[in-house]
Amino acid sequence: MPMYEYECPACSATDTVFRSITEHADPVQCPKCGHEMNRDFHAEAAGPHLDKEFHDPIQMHSVALCNNVDIQAFKRRNPDADISDDPNDELYGVPIARTRRQKLGILEKEGFVERN
Repeated sequence: MPMYEYECPACSATDTVFRSITEHADPVQCPKCGHEMNRDFHAEAAGPHLDKEFHDPIQMHSVALCNNVDIQAFKRRNPDADISDDPNDELYGVPIARTRRQKLGILEKEGFVERN
């Protein structure tokens, strides 16, 4: 699914939105102030923003782990990634990436390839 960059004319917030090509022209609301955001074509021409933090971090359910032994091994391989080892947490075992670069690094270390 393509990534589109948007900027809010009211509060200058930026956001990266994944959406289908058929939805590319649909309005996007600013997550901070609710105004309609403008698509930032200049940012998209520069390529993906690998180090830009997402408004909503990426929950990597496809790489989720189901036991503490595997979670601890994951933490050793990916010390900068967030992952809950609390079985009562709804995101137990789900790695969280804050940037695209971090997501791609986790996928590579875990032997996965991104296919969007």
